[in-house]
Amino acid sequence: MISIRFPWRPLDAHRTKRVLCCLGLFALLSCASSPQFQQKKASPRHWIYQITLTDDFKTIEVNAHNVAIPTARLSYQVALNSHGFDFPFFENFQKRSLLLPTSLWLKAPASKNIDLAELHFVLPKNTQISVPWPKGSRGYMVQKDAFLFESYALFGEFEKKTFSSNDATFSIARLHGLEKIDWQNIEAWLTSSARAVASLFGEFPRKHVQVLLVSSGWSRDTVQLGLAGRGGNASVLFFLAKNATPDALRKDWVATHELSHFVTPYVKRSDMWISEGIATYYQEVLRLRAGLQSPEQAWSNLYLGMRAGQNGGTGRTLREESKETRRTRAYRRVYWAGAAMAMTVDIMSRMSSDNHKSLDSALQELYKCCGTSKRAWSAEQMASRMDHVFGQSFWGRMTARYLDSVDFPEVNSWFRLMGINRKGKAMEFDDNAPLAFVRKAIEQP
Repeated sequence: MISIRFPWRPLDAHRTKRVLCCLGLFALLSCASSPQFQQKKASPRHWIYQITLTDDFKTIEVNAHNVAIPTARLSYQVALNSHGFDFPFFENFQKRSLLLPTSLWLKAPASKNIDLAELHFVLPKNTQISVPWPKGSRGYMVQKDAFLFESYALFGEFEKKTFSSNDATFSIARLHGLEKIDWQNIEAWLTSSARAVASLFGEFPRKHVQVLLVSSGWSRDTVQLGLAGRGGNASVLFFLAKNATPDALRKDWVATHELSHFVTPYVKRSDMWISEGIATYYQEVLRLRAGLQSPEQAWSNLYLGMRAGQNGGTGRTLREESKETRRTRAYRRVYWAGAAMAMTVDIMSRMSSDNHKSLDSALQELYKCCGTSKRAWSAEQMASRMDHVFGQSFWGRMTARYLDSVDFPEVNSWFRLMGINRKGKAMEFDDNAPLAFVRKAIEQP
């Protein structure tokens, strides 16, 4: 086992002063109060955690104590094998690797009286770790949001690589099974997606991103699944097909979708229609602006996606469907209804302002004030904040009409007004249509 010692704590400042004074060091030190010997008072909201992964990878043991109140302690064990490693857990004991959501093993004190924690890991020999948090000289430094939001931790044997794009650092961990996809293609895939998202604000919305790549085996889908986390820092988990080709990676939309989640505050799961809707709309728009797909491809994807959303769902209202998505699996209905509302808000804001205001500008202002907020937002709160930027209740109108309705947002008329028509499998554009100028503006970076 690798053992890690907790940092040494200095003597009490007043006791140190008395010792020096008794030694007659008056010429060097005044016995009166002096700033250089005033020790900063330890914060009662600062905790130190020691986290031990047992040699058999079956148990995580946690012992924590409060820096300012030594009697305040927290101890617990998590039996990993009892969870059966159902999704989103992952194990590969042949290669000794273990992927876990942090919510499974990182618990806050019962009082939740915590702002900062130092995490010290005790790991089996030759075990690596990938977590989204910065590493200081004494351990991983974790802020309060690591206990509020989900992120992912990887233990075991894996390959690591770091690169920078748009002033952001991406720390990648690649598990066994993806060796045929070389690092150059992985970096190109993530870089192009990061640049597409950065085009919205002029810079990527996070300074550091942890990326975990897990093999989903052989699949027709290049990226079978993506999950974004923000517990402490940005964290993205991708289940990547081991047979993915460079061309398929260039055409992928999942990375742009997941990375675009970081342009908005965290929205509570029951209101995922707005966060997933915005990400779904922008996965097409941003890739179009970045030259990763043509206008025909982008508008076709939006058109067909919204049509699939119209035919999906379980007959519930959008509010109810959004709350029950994990149980009903009605993802198409929720994601694409949200995307339809996002597109409609974008069109209405551009129409009313001659393209001076847009969903882009509303998201920019939202990010400036609240992009890294450490609380869960409701859809109503986020919509209200954006409507404040517009000066009109565009989101308010959409939610009043569709949130408690089983109807899918009306989009066919918007496509026609923008001069977008589908003929067979092809998309045709009419530049003389009343809102063709809006379509062209949406396409521009």
